[in-house]
Amino acid sequence: MSAAEATGQAQGGALNDWLRERISHALSEFTAATALIVLFIALSFASPYFLTADNLFNIGAQTAVIAIIAAAQTMVIITKGIDLSVGSVAALAGVAGAMVVRDLGFPLLAATAVAIGVGALAGLLNGLLVTVARIPPFIATLGTMSVGRGLVFIITGAVGVYGLPKSFQLLGNGEIIGIPFAVVITAVVAVGVAFVLSQTRFGQYTYAMGSNLEAARRSGIAVGRHLTYVYVLAGVLVGLGGMIAASRVNSGQPNYGISLELDVIAAAVIGGASLFGGQGRPDRRDHHRRLPHRAGPQRRRPARHQHPLPAGDRRPDHLGCRLLRPVPPSAAGVTGLTCRSLNSPEEGRTPWHTPPPADVHEVDSCARRPSSPPPRRPLCSAPAAGSRSGTEATARPRTRPVR
Repeated sequence: MSAAEATGQAQGGALNDWLRERISHALSEFTAATALIVLFIALSFASPYFLTADNLFNIGAQTAVIAIIAAAQTMVIITKGIDLSVGSVAALAGVAGAMVVRDLGFPLLAATAVAIGVGALAGLLNGLLVTVARIPPFIATLGTMSVGRGLVFIITGAVGVYGLPKSFQLLGNGEIIGIPFAVVITAVVAVGVAFVLSQTRFGQYTYAMGSNLEAARRSGIAVGRHLTYVYVLAGVLVGLGGMIAASRVNSGQPNYGISLELDVIAAAVIGGASLFGGQGRPDRRDHHRRLPHRAGPQRRRPARHQHPLPAGDRRPDHLGCRLLRPVPPSAAGVTGLTCRSLNSPEEGRTPWHTPPPADVHEVDSCARRPSSPPPRRPLCSAPAAGSRSGTEATARPRTRPVR
């Protein structure tokens, strides 16, 4: 077999592997959509009223609460967490909104704000338990689920909140140009969550924390703060979903949301979220997300005390990379020395084999030579009187222990 034939066979095998991988990704991506289309076709043959606009809008309004809370659960799952308290928090938010309307006479908009605030507080509690108390998300949200359900029963006395005005039904049963208001809210939430996760720094941090929490922390991301933000935002959406559910039945039900977390988690996973975190679409198993331009964690300049390290010291900085080139005594405030004296081969110092990253600020030690030293004590001692100066001088920097 000639070399050309062997090369052609190798290229053909690589092409076949590429096609097989792309087909596998396409099938995994469109599996849920294909099943939904097949279901729609089967139901359309089973009933002539299934594909009517009224029936489809009715289905959208009925699934609006699950869809909104599933969007919140997706963000939590991407961070390699889980929220089991969504059912209890939704019931608590709906009951709170219904009670302020009945007892305090709040308008619907203010009652919705109260329900969203209750959900945000529950999300903040979950975030603090996960980030500050270091409790696993499964255990933390399981406890919040029990606490939320108990609060609902205590507040209502295990009795539903009735006697609400008809205007309370606008959020769950109202229409805009013939389209249910709940469907419009669901579409806005879905588009907003997709935009946040794919086009903002917050979304990129969410994927980074789910992929590797320690790597995200070492790359400069405030992991605790952003993880708390994720749970708070999820709580906001859960509170909104609970208010819509209460508006649909025109009452606050303390038993609402039991086993709702199972439906929500299933919807998020079918939609493409991975329970292992860091993945929001089924075709992103081998895809390494890149941060958009100027959207990633900014590299901070090393602290001042890290600059005048002895030559050859390679202690890693806060980003896990090498520190800057050692600053010669001239740049550290010691006069009479040059950068050549630190790199002289007779001193036996190890040269830099790998240059620092290009996006890390590098001090040009030979470009500036301050006339007066700073108030802090320099690490290198100046040459004694009568000794050689200039490029022939040698510096004996005081070494410090490497931490």
